[in-house]
Amino acid sequence: MANPLQQKSVQRKLVYIVLILVLFTTASVFRRYGVEAYAQELSLREQDRADVDLTGSAIRLSLTGSRGFAMCVLWYWANQAQMKNQWNELELLVRSVTKLQPHFITPWLFQSWNLSYNVSVESDREHDQYFYITRGIELLYEGERQNKNHPDLRFAMGHYTMNKVCQGDKKNVLMSLFNMSCIDPLERDPERFRKLDERTGRTVLNEQAFFDFCSKHPQLVRRLRDKLRCSRPEKVVDFLERNKKVPTYYEDPRPDREQTPPKKDPGQRFPCLPPPRDNPFDPDALTHASRMADYVDYIDGYLVAHAWFAYAQEALPRPDPVMPGRSQPITDRTRQRIPKMTTLIFRMFPARALSYVAERLEQEGWFDDRGWTIDEREASRSQKWFPDRDGVEVGGRLKWGVEFWGRAHKAWQRYGEDNRLLLPETERFDLERKAREFRSSQGVTENDRTRWSREEEVPEPLREGWLAHMILVELNYYTHLTNFRHFYFTSMVEAKPETVQARKRFFEAEQLRLQARRAEALEKYEAPDALPMWKELLETHPDFQKDDMVQEETYEIQQKYLDLVRAVRGPDLKRDLTVQSGVTWMAQAAAPPAAGPRWLPMLTPATLLTQPAAVLELGLVGPFDGNTKRGDPFIRPEVREVARTRAAANRPPGR
Repeated sequence: MANPLQQKSVQRKLVYIVLILVLFTTASVFRRYGVEAYAQELSLREQDRADVDLTGSAIRLSLTGSRGFAMCVLWYWANQAQMKNQWNELELLVRSVTKLQPHFITPWLFQSWNLSYNVSVESDREHDQYFYITRGIELLYEGERQNKNHPDLRFAMGHYTMNKVCQGDKKNVLMSLFNMSCIDPLERDPERFRKLDERTGRTVLNEQAFFDFCSKHPQLVRRLRDKLRCSRPEKVVDFLERNKKVPTYYEDPRPDREQTPPKKDPGQRFPCLPPPRDNPFDPDALTHASRMADYVDYIDGYLVAHAWFAYAQEALPRPDPVMPGRSQPITDRTRQRIPKMTTLIFRMFPARALSYVAERLEQEGWFDDRGWTIDEREASRSQKWFPDRDGVEVGGRLKWGVEFWGRAHKAWQRYGEDNRLLLPETERFDLERKAREFRSSQGVTENDRTRWSREEEVPEPLREGWLAHMILVELNYYTHLTNFRHFYFTSMVEAKPETVQARKRFFEAEQLRLQARRAEALEKYEAPDALPMWKELLETHPDFQKDDMVQEETYEIQQKYLDLVRAVRGPDLKRDLTVQSGVTWMAQAAAPPAAGPRWLPMLTPATLLTQPAAVLELGLVGPFDGNTKRGDPFIRPEVREVARTRAAANRPPGR
């Protein structure tokens, strides 16, 4: 028989085991149906917050309480590696830092910015700069995937892509490399464009393969030719050879394969794109499920940035339906956040990126569906890329200017309507009437804020007038803060076919001027769809005409035109000057009256003898030197002065 003490010990152990099982079962049930359900509702679980990184989770678990110390050491080592230009070690340390703090967004933002901005400029070659820019963007993309619904991370993705690729000093090279990242590596393989000449035994250009490449990727080829001085097909092929290894959207092709290599996993592709969603902010924005073949010809950093800016809007609360510039209260803290910058400025970037796309296309000569004529008929045979093909034209798949300015205008219109910056005329008239009554009763001016900050504080009889007054105050403030009227009216007029045609004429005239073909350039300016059309657009759209930037650009167009008049018609005009009463001199140009110059110099004979150039310099009147039919000056004096100051600052030394 067992000892009584042993029996009590066994009984006590059994009780402990039962209690442990009961407590364990209770805790398991409570964890599963209580804690985990609540955590899932608040999106606090690892898989709810981000893509789970098992390696990072294991490292963080193994460090227990020493993670803070390890972070300090890694940050110090990273700074030391950067000062010593040890870029590979720096990138490894940066990745370690982000693995230890995956849900703290500052390391992602700072280190990705550090790679894209600070480290990239330490390299002399554009190829190396592009590599570190892409590494910084890829690091930020990894951070975005591990931190869902962070608008600042998504915004930074778009901003880095747009700013570093499309707006730097070496943007033409970087944008070309960006285009190459989107192209199938087999399509841009330099060996495709070379073949062996059986007669001479030399390697020569494979003209048909190169022609097919130009037809499929005309914007890249045109930029290489016009901006990067690749004047011959062989130089284009050399550029592709030098930059063959770039971060790309596709897997590396196998040597024995001739088919398009498969796309990389979404997390490893470049350019990085947002995932597809059920209810996207902009259904036309790119995602990593988009068919790249449909966009590859004109995809650029601005278009990718637009995708990220649009994706960032989905993490914000909706705009306030009454007060301009404000947002509705956050209803789901797990999916909605307020960005660090002013929210209304944050909301304007999708539309701004589309405006940049349209501006970039026109700056590079893409206006309508006529495309780009590679070889002009006037060029000699030795200068032509394809001597046996007359009038080769590529890239005319879309009406570029109308298409993208139209998309930009729709985006600006939506931005204005959603954020109450674009009010219907009837509503605005009613608000102004109520606001005037409130101001007169309270003795406040248009832009004054009242002593009441919330509607609940306002006495009942004054609430309607107070609200109307505050809506107009906020509308005026945010309209000026975002420069909304400029972007809205500019995009509206720029999307018109006649505006695109006038822009095209100005572009063609500038190209001819740079080739010293001044007479032909002057004809382009004086064509009915150039200066006369531009003047008509300014007359027809007063909001467009009154914009400072439009007036400044109009002044620059006029100055280029008048310089051509002086160069082409100056000698003839001097010969045709007629003395009238000994003091008045008049000469007329052959240009149409609507666009042609008028000279009305009041000069003495002594002035003509001593300063003959003054006849043209003082007497030349441009088509935009007068007033519109409404009586407003086409170009205000203060805008002229700003334009002259900027032109003098940009003029090369010695000129």
